[in-house]
Amino acid sequence: MNTAHLHLPVHGMSCAACALRIEKLLNRLPGVAANVSFASESADIQYDPAQTTPQQLLDAIARAGFSVPDSVLTLALTGMSCAACGQRIEKVLNRQPGVQASVNMASETAQLRFARGLYTPEQLVAVVQGTGFGASVLDDAAPATPPHDHRRE
Repeated sequence: MNTAHLHLPVHGMSCAACALRIEKLLNRLPGVAANVSFASESADIQYDPAQTTPQQLLDAIARAGFSVPDSVLTLALTGMSCAACGQRIEKVLNRQPGVQASVNMASETAQLRFARGLYTPEQLVAVVQGTGFGASVLDDAAPATPPHDHRRE
């Protein structure tokens, strides 16, 4: 059996019984061995991708009444020469389970939204690179331009 591993943050748990409820639902899925921790507010899941998809895992958590928060990632893209290039990248990213992507040709960026824990930024960069284009993670924490200090005026 080929196994994959996910470590997902889970929001909305208020007690250990909540964690148990999620764990039971996840473990009912074929090829899944899950351990849910109320203390760390997370689910540690081993699963067989041939039997269960990441989306099915997210759906089971949602059916239990809880959620996995989204991550937003911005990628800087290189090598695009036309709108068709951007459309190709967007199409390939949107084919990844659980990913919603939008490519902006003018700014040469891709905005991605996916459940936190499903992918690492490096995995999504590799998806873009697999299409023949360049990609790197933009550091959204750093402002593009320094803020203007009005106190000096």
